[in-house]
Amino acid sequence: MRRRTVLAALGATTFGGCLSQAEQLANQKTKTMTQQTPPECDSDLSLLTTDLDQKYTIKKGTNEKFSLKIEPASVNLGQDISIHLKNISSESQRTGSRDHYAIQKKDNDEWNHIFSTKGNVLLDAQAVDHDPSDGFTWEFTVSPIGLSTGPYYVCKELKPGKYRFVYFGLPNNAALESAFEISSE
Repeated sequence: MRRRTVLAALGATTFGGCLSQAEQLANQKTKTMTQQTPPECDSDLSLLTTDLDQKYTIKKGTNEKFSLKIEPASVNLGQDISIHLKNISSESQRTGSRDHYAIQKKDNDEWNHIFSTKGNVLLDAQAVDHDPSDGFTWEFTVSPIGLSTGPYYVCKELKPGKYRFVYFGLPNNAALESAFEISSE
């Protein structure tokens, strides 16, 4: 009886160690997968260079007609993030299309684009009307592939740090920004 108890305890210890190694391998595989870049990165892509701060009047989070919020404000690679642009006025408001956005990383007190594109991106001039409390929602998985949508591709590893989402489709060269953090795991 005592021998079975000792053997069972040893088996559980060994099995527990295997799970720990399996978990470590799974975590390493997930980390590798979350840093894979899209296949388009092998073609002729150029990093965006538009100086948003010079071209647009950017406000943090809210202006008199719209709010821009990110949930959650801190994420790890591979987690999902949602960005919400909402008409907070009591009247219908107009914006450009949902493709009028950029994501930038803060490096040395400067915002730098993370997106690359094929040549010049021609964003459509479509106007979109938003009733009060309506707007756009973007949902991404925080990874180079997850953030690569439409004309935008992330071709570099995403490093921990402060990032911002900028929507620049507002009238009169106005834009809104909302910051988020990519944490180191």
